[in-house]
Amino acid sequence: MSYYFTLGEFLEGSGRKNDRTPLTRPIRVHADAQNIQNTIGSAADILVSDKYFNIWEIGVSETAQARLAHFLTTTQMYRLSLELLLDKALLAAEDGDETLSAALQKGFKDIGLPQSATGGTESDVGELAHPMLEHLSADDIAGVYIRFYTELKTPEQAARYQFGNIIALDRGPFYKEFDGYRASGVNYIRFDKLLEDAHRMAVDGGRFLDDYVAAGKQRAESRDLSSAGEYLQAWLQTDRAQYLRCADVDVLLSLSKHLPPALKYDIFFIIEQETMKQIYAAKCLEMGGAALIAHTVHIKNAIEHNAAGKNSDNVEKLVAETLAPDAAYGGAAQLFVNAAQNRHLEAETVSAHALSDAAGSAS
Repeated sequence: MSYYFTLGEFLEGSGRKNDRTPLTRPIRVHADAQNIQNTIGSAADILVSDKYFNIWEIGVSETAQARLAHFLTTTQMYRLSLELLLDKALLAAEDGDETLSAALQKGFKDIGLPQSATGGTESDVGELAHPMLEHLSADDIAGVYIRFYTELKTPEQAARYQFGNIIALDRGPFYKEFDGYRASGVNYIRFDKLLEDAHRMAVDGGRFLDDYVAAGKQRAESRDLSSAGEYLQAWLQTDRAQYLRCADVDVLLSLSKHLPPALKYDIFFIIEQETMKQIYAAKCLEMGGAALIAHTVHIKNAIEHNAAGKNSDNVEKLVAETLAPDAAYGGAAQLFVNAAQNRHLEAETVSAHALSDAAGSAS
């Protein structure tokens, strides 16, 4: 079975505090390629993993309830995390969240909603506002959580109370048995395992670096633009594509000791774009583009560098830090991002008339 996901779904939560192993965080994956492409819009932003994963189904069944009770019994951290999660939900419901209140009513059916011991306000750190939660059996509190979760109506609520938050402080015990879980029809799989053999939906994994360079050169040379401003706009758009990909690469390589296959092709893509920029830069200057960028510093230096047939110094560093034998990432992608941000700021001051004409021609 194929699982589709995006780096954005990982990056949205990668800055969470107290996450000692962020790469193992379970992220949402999709089984319908067309559906995710309709949502994302670009196949280049979608990754695919065809690996087999052992996924636990969290549903309203005795088997699921018994399995969760097992986890709560064998791993005290999970029990404490679930109690705190339900405690916060109860406080939010008491504060007027009616949809949450309805879900909790379903969760605590036949048990009765716990009463607050703090008058509806948060208790001291480590203490529960609803002490009754501590006295529920593992089986009872497991059933409460499953019934409660399946009644949640909004994506925001699902994210706030999902099972991934219960295991967040120590995912190890859960991952000894499963690679992820399925709740309310949605699969969540640990990100590091997804990334092991993933590839971008739009990428041909059989191509080599030279193929990317040749394709970039052919694509750029085939564009017959009519002005220096149009070639400058093409250069800036390509620089922007590199900037976005480098931002992804930097976050992931800063967390991982190894270069996943998907990122290898990201590096190839960045080099392909650099080849295109060399051609756009040369043609821009040939058609008198020097006047357009005369008042800039960052753009001027980069255009002249590329026009001379040279790669960006930061791209060269990125290649050395990722593709060379025994490579060690030292932050080259972030250096490219920083330099590109300076160029983007300058681009706003470059002949608005020339760039708007170019944009109009391109459309």
